[in-house]
Amino acid sequence: MEFWDEDPFEMTTLLSTLLRPPQTIEEMEKEIEKDVEWLRFYEATLLRSRSCILERRNAAIVACMAKSKMALEKIFYITSGAI
Repeated sequence: MEFWDEDPFEMTTLLSTLLRPPQTIEEMEKEIEKDVEWLRFYEATLLRSRSCILERRNAAIVACMAKSKMALEKIFYITSGAI
């Protein structure tokens, strides 16, 4: 089973972790490494999510700027007496 196959923040996982008797150093190190992998996975997920939000926002800004430019060009065309 891979580290992402089990959500470490599910209540059953948390409780089973809390109720465990003291472990050997090797087992504790393995658990810490697993937790670090999970934290990196969640960090990467959050960064991807943030990046997508920023990309959508930037695309919306560019679209608004393009519409504004087109509107200004129409106003200039109308006010320049071309009609």
